[in-house]
Amino acid sequence: MAWHPSTAVLEERPSGQDVAATRRGWQRSLLGLTHPCGATTSDLTYVCCIVTLYTVISSFRHRGLERFFRTGSKAGIQPKHVARLRLQLFALDNAKSPSDMNAPGWRLHALAGPLARHWAMNVNDNWRLTFKFGGEDAALVDYQDYH
Repeated sequence: MAWHPSTAVLEERPSGQDVAATRRGWQRSLLGLTHPCGATTSDLTYVCCIVTLYTVISSFRHRGLERFFRTGSKAGIQPKHVARLRLQLFALDNAKSPSDMNAPGWRLHALAGPLARHWAMNVNDNWRLTFKFGGEDAALVDYQDYH
């Protein structure tokens, strides 16, 4: 009979008198005493892992795009743009500067006029994904047909 501390599972089911002895062993184990194999609760190692996810995209202008990014909901965006927007938003969320977004076919370019300091990249035909970087965070991410 083998005991695994990580899963606390008996590989073989004991029979007869071993059942009572095993139950007593488990009861002692739960009280912090020893297990039939000799392990104690102090022999076990407890591991705690805390994962923090940082999002680089700090704000959105387009509510449908934000909903798509956060939940995967396609309401509010063109269905034919879903695959490309998913790639672009993933890249934007991991980018640290506008130059990280300069992938072939995305036609990254800086905007002028009232949208100075904003960047745009091609989604499809007239549709663009526009954004601004503040430090290492993307902000004011928008999905628009600006032609």
